[in-house]
Parts: sequence; structure tokens; C-alpha cells
Amino acid sequence: KTYSSTGYAGYYSFTNLANVTFSRIESLVSLDNPPTIAGVSAGQTTTDKVSISPFSNVTISAYASEPLTTTVTLSNTTNGSFSSASLIASGFTNMGGGVYQRSGLSANITTGIRQLVFVPTENQVTPSSTVTTTFTISASDGIAAPATNSTTTVIATSANIGVVPTAFIASAAAKS
Repeated sequence: KTYSSTGYAGYYSFTNLANVTFSRIESLVSLDNPPTIAGVSAGQTTTDKVSISPFSNVTISAYASEPLTTTVTLSNTTNGSFSSASLIASGFTNMGGGVYQRSGLSANITTGIRQLVFVPTENQVTPSSTVTTTFTISASDGIAAPATNSTTTVIATSANIGVVPTAFIASAAAKS
């Protein structure tokens, strides 16, 4: 007579003959869930004169309070950078090449990423033209595949007011 039962983490088989035998077949099931990234926002608008917090609603989550390493990568480093004050406040480190990184628990990373302030490059394009920066967020617990999201974008419109030539200023002052 054989009795079988499927348990949470394996298959058990009992056989009752002249001798009692017990066997257990383990199934290797990862109990780790990958991190998640939620609350991202595309098409956030600003000018090249006004900073913006592109991650104000982002939440980074991890299974069972696992420590994470989270990176934010800019699509083009000439489009701008995060302010020094926001990097200090957020705990993110400028790794160079448009990559910013922080490690810790998901609650702390969520608080930190929401504090990042993006400063667009001024006068990068002609007045009224736009520059779009895409931000790629990646969160890894080192076990499961990293969660990656590239939805967050900032569209900065050039508000270039132009430069008044010094000779014009001197001429205008002489006439007054």
C-alpha cells in the first residue's frame, strides 16, 4: 500500500509492505520573489531652468525585508544630473557615467529615490526645443533576477532667454 502527499516544498511517499520505507523527493523551489518597482511616471515636463523630482511616487519593494542594491541610470549624461544636495539627502552615490546607486532595505531606498532632484542642463538646445531624459531604475537582491524599469522620463523645454551682448549693454548705458 502506498500513500502520497504533495507538500509545500516537496513530495512525500510512504510504502507499507513487510518493511516500512520512507522517501522524500525535494523540489528546489525558489522562495525568493524578485524586487518590484511601482509608481513610475512618463512624460514629466519642466524647463531647463527648473529642477524636478522624477521619482516622487516611486516605490521599491522587496520580499521579506531583503537588502537591495538599486541603480538609477540616465539615458544621456549631457541632459543633466541629480543635485548634490539631493544625492546627500537620498543616500545615492554618483558612480559616474550617469549611474547613481544605493544599497539598503527597500523602505530606505524608496525614501531615498523620492528625494532625488534632477537638474536639466540649461541652454542645451535652441529655445522652445525639448530634451527627453529616460531614467532606468534597477533593483537587485542578488538572488532573483533584478527588476528593471525605464518608464520614467523627463521632458525639459529650453527656456533660453538668450544672452545680451556686453557691447549692447555698454552702448545702452552710454545713451542714458
